[in-house]
Formats: sequence, C-alpha cells, structure tokens
Amino acid sequence: MIAPGETILKPLVSIADNSFRPEDAGNYMLSLRISGDNFSFAVLDGARNKYIMLFSYPFRAGENPDEICRRFREICLSEDRLQLKYKSVNIAFAGRIATLVPSAVFENGREASYLALVHPEQDKEIVLSGPVRMADACCVYGAEPGLVSAVKELFPGVSVQHHCMSLLEAVLQKMKNDPHKKAVLHIQPSSFDMIVTENGKLLFYNSFPYRAPEDFIYYVLFVFEQLRLNPEACDTMLLGEIVSSSSLYTILYKYVRRVSFGMRNDSYSYSYGFENLPPHFYYNLLNQNLCVS
Repeated sequence: MIAPGETILKPLVSIADNSFRPEDAGNYMLSLRISGDNFSFAVLDGARNKYIMLFSYPFRAGENPDEICRRFREICLSEDRLQLKYKSVNIAFAGRIATLVPSAVFENGREASYLALVHPEQDKEIVLSGPVRMADACCVYGAEPGLVSAVKELFPGVSVQHHCMSLLEAVLQKMKNDPHKKAVLHIQPSSFDMIVTENGKLLFYNSFPYRAPEDFIYYVLFVFEQLRLNPEACDTMLLGEIVSSSSLYTILYKYVRRVSFGMRNDSYSYSYGFENLPPHFYYNLLNQNLCVS
C-alpha cells in the first residue's frame, strides 16, 4: 500500500530485461493481476519461455472499486509497455468472492447459484468461471463490473481468470507426487490463501482476510485444528509477499515450526533482474499462463 500524497504511478517493483524489444511484442505473453492492494504485470518471452519483465504498482489503502478502476486505467494508459500488441494477454482478478465446484457436479448456467451458497451478500459482481484442471474443479468467482469492462476495453480478447486458479494449478503440479499432508500459505497485503494437499490431491482451499498478525494466525491454526494437522510436524510453504523479518512470519513460526519459502516454477526461466526479487514473490502472477488454453 502507499501513503496518501504519494504518486500512484511509481512502481514498487520494476524489472525490465534489456532484451525486451517493443517490436517483438507479438512474440510475448502479457500477464496482468489486479487486487484491492495492487496492480502487477509480467511479460513472458514465448520463444525462450523466459520472463523478462515484472512491474507492480501499489494502491492506496481503503480505495473503493471505482477508485481502483480509475487507477488501473491511469496506469495502463500511461505505461507505454501496456500499449503494445502482445501475442496473448491474460488477467487475474484477486477478489475474495470465489468458490470451487467439483467438475462432476458443475453445470453451465448455474454459476450465480453456486456462488450465492457461500457468498450470499454478493449481488453487484459479474459472475465468471474457469477450470482448475489439477483439482478437477471449476472456480466460480465474482468481479467488479466496472473493472471487467475496463479490462476488456483496454485489452480486447483478454483471457480472464481468478487468481486462485493459477495458484492452485502451480501448487498441485508441484505436490502431485508428494504423499504427505502439506500446507501452503499465499500471502497478500490484506488477505491470504491457504491450501492443504494430501497424496498430491487438494484437501482444502480458502481465502481469509486479516488486519493484524493475530487475525492471520487465528485462521491458520483454526484450519490446522479442523484438519488435524500437527503444527510441529506439518511442512508449511510460504508464497507471496512475505519475508522472514515480518510480523506475520514471526507469529507463524511461534506456532508452526516446519516453515519454508517456496521457489519459482522451474518450468520457466527468468531474467537476471529477478535475482533481486525473493523467489516466492508474485508466485501466482508468474504462473498465470498455466491457465491460458
């Protein structure tokens, strides 16, 4: 988040490889991710299967959906690299209104009713859906109408997904041959996703809001208790924007002992600029192409 008075157009993270050539944009794949906390984008050079760019812009705390949409437009229209014609463009919405429906019972046309079962308060969002193949499920989620309209206007033909889709695809791919129970925490500035796998299969997924470290650890330990996970023995992997010096990590390690940071997906290579970025940062952004058919 940025403080009042700071410019919204200054990126928090800026990585751009010297090999990036605007005239070659037709060979590149652009991934965008937007949440209530920030807007990020990354560029994959398809010919080399190599990420060569990543930018992230923070939003001000407490901005409403209309303000976020306006900021998103402002950034996209002022950033020359977002004006190019890419080979493909995909975007992930990182809202908390989402649920997974097993593929065996999912029916097209019933998306709104599925979402209403777990999020009865949603009535303004556009309801969207997409497959999570590694979980044999479909993600049904809500997105702000103004933001969806802006995305489709600025990026015609864009492929749309919920941010948990790439997160689940990448994590389940990584865990597919692991017979043990594993917990994964994907950290964002005001919420986190929790995934639990067993025998390489999805056992649990949910997203939780938090304002303080105490909120965060309450939800983590609640899930551990409900799933009978031993905090002293269960391997727990951290993804997203968290560092070992943070208050979240400190309180987590107080109760959960086998904690480690995740690594980037080695199916891709990464420009030299990524060496200065912790390898578990922007994990789902850098895996969004897994959900593009």
